[in-house]
Amino acid sequence: MKTLFSVLVTLSLCSVYAEEITPSEDQIQQQKGTSSTKDGIRTQTQDAGSTRTIFSVYRIPFKEGSVSFTWKVEQEQTIPFLVDGKPNGKATHNLLIRFNGGHRGDDGIDRLGITTFDGSTKERKKFQAHTFDHHAKPGQWHKTSITIKGNKVTVVINGKTFTATSEKLREGSNRFCIGNKIGSLHIKDLKLVKLN
Repeated sequence: MKTLFSVLVTLSLCSVYAEEITPSEDQIQQQKGTSSTKDGIRTQTQDAGSTRTIFSVYRIPFKEGSVSFTWKVEQEQTIPFLVDGKPNGKATHNLLIRFNGGHRGDDGIDRLGITTFDGSTKERKKFQAHTFDHHAKPGQWHKTSITIKGNKVTVVINGKTFTATSEKLREGSNRFCIGNKIGSLHIKDLKLVKLN
């Protein structure tokens, strides 16, 4: 009986609470450009003549979790995915992933860049850049997931896996953002599975 009790206690301590969230329009803010949703596909479009990156900002805090979505663009460009924390009341970057762009986004379209920000503050940026060979072709849908657990981020795109670590990831997130600079970005099936 004592062994059975120990097993039950161990199982209950190991269980993980997971909550799946499909963002509502109230949780999404468009920064620059325009956006619309039709048939389950959110399209964000850059204003004509603008050269600034536009973002859809998803205001859903989480400590550990997985964001999954499928996306496509019609023109070659870098697609940034940004995770911000707010440890001292001011938003600071925890993580920046660039699809089709390395560390700075301009060092090759055949790259996937993961930038982490250990020791970074609003006044002083410190970062660690990780660059991998990968290219997401325009005109095709790209199934993507980004999982943050502890100090590790795992990016899976079209079945290929890339990882990086950072202690800053343990701080959690108060929002995540997906951007584009040229034309339109189409996003479908976006959900967040919170693990805390």
